[in-house]
Amino acid sequence: MASRTQTALLLTAERGEFQLGSRPVPSPKADEVLVRNVASALNPFDWKVQTTGFMGPKVYPAVLGFEGAGVVEEVGEGIEGLKKGDRVAHSSVAYGEGQTFQQYSITRADIVVKIPDSITFEQAATVPAAFFTPAVGFYHNPPYGIGLSEPWTTEGQGRYTGEAVLIVGGSTQNGLAAIQLARLSGFSPILTTASAKHSSLLRSLGATHILDRSLAGLALRAEIEKATGGKALTVAYDAVGDAATQHAAFDALARNGRLVTVLPSNIPEEKVKEEGKEVVFVIAHIDAEHNRGIASRLTAALPGLLASGELKTGTPEVILGGLGAVPDALKRLQAGGASGVKFVVNP
Repeated sequence: MASRTQTALLLTAERGEFQLGSRPVPSPKADEVLVRNVASALNPFDWKVQTTGFMGPKVYPAVLGFEGAGVVEEVGEGIEGLKKGDRVAHSSVAYGEGQTFQQYSITRADIVVKIPDSITFEQAATVPAAFFTPAVGFYHNPPYGIGLSEPWTTEGQGRYTGEAVLIVGGSTQNGLAAIQLARLSGFSPILTTASAKHSSLLRSLGATHILDRSLAGLALRAEIEKATGGKALTVAYDAVGDAATQHAAFDALARNGRLVTVLPSNIPEEKVKEEGKEVVFVIAHIDAEHNRGIASRLTAALPGLLASGELKTGTPEVILGGLGAVPDALKRLQAGGASGVKFVVNP
């Protein structure tokens, strides 16, 4: 590589503004690879960090961007199964050299996803966070998840046939992935809340019933009972995570039901205990030590599942202008302008 400097989008301060700048290109350590980013994905987490400081970095200026796809440029000593030129998707939440609003990223070799040639870099950039979050929530052991059997294993595939599941926010990237994982797990019926305009997409991925996203309380429960034939609902996944959606999903569960949510719980602990239910907030840091096992198993399984078509990527919407276009795109994302698609830039 001729130059050891790169262009990066820098967050100047906590709740500060973005500006383009330059950073050194890092070198991978023994368990790492250096990826040249071809596509970088935008997530709600990015604008939340910038506007509120939520789970933000401790040192500024900082780089955000938590998933992307590109080409392996260098591999650390002793790495097997990856080489320069491999097409990969990757993700990192631990602030450092792994962020993707820059041209090069360092990532742990065991959580890199090789991508089949049939998938573009822009499509691949939609994969890591979308699938990892519901995978942790569904399949990691408590307290990090609800401990379902992993569907990419022989014993886990189709294991929950005949059991109902509710996915709140089915048209979000997390929701689309959760529907597909629920299908692999055998759940049926698979109910999801979304706008009617997304019905065809959601059904193609495995949803059996599309419920109006405005439903809550007794109205939502009535529709669920109609769809399940009165069968108890014991698993729900809230891909939105705000107070209203959490309460709607929680109230729809039968006693002993389990709710997975992508944001901290708004359900009072007294209510959770009184109703005999469980609420799990997914801390889906792919590079966190407590997620190392499931992260490695999922990233090993994803290439085959994507190549076979058993799992589908999200639909990317490429934002022209490279890294300089990210700030305005994040404002669009915050305003709800990315329903059913994932914003991606080419850095």
